[in-house]
Amino acid sequence: MRWIGILLLAVGMVIVVIGIAGAAMELAGTYQQVLDDPMATGGEDKSEGLPARMFIFVGIGAIGVVPMIVGGTMLRIGLMRKLLGRSAKPSS
Repeated sequence: MRWIGILLLAVGMVIVVIGIAGAAMELAGTYQQVLDDPMATGGEDKSEGLPARMFIFVGIGAIGVVPMIVGGTMLRIGLMRKLLGRSAKPSS
């Protein structure tokens, strides 16, 4: 049960990091566009639809929170069982 918890926690964390990185890359792309053309003379505005694209990555990150919480809970339950199991045994 402990390995399943570790696996779920790791998979959830990877998905969350992918979501955060994707949203950050979209935001960094907007800043790069501003640095490349500060007066906006190019006529092309790539920032249109930026909130929608960022929201997609936020949704991906939010999906990763579920297995992360389940895995963390499973690890905590396993740890508590292990600790309570040792303290419940009489020392002889």
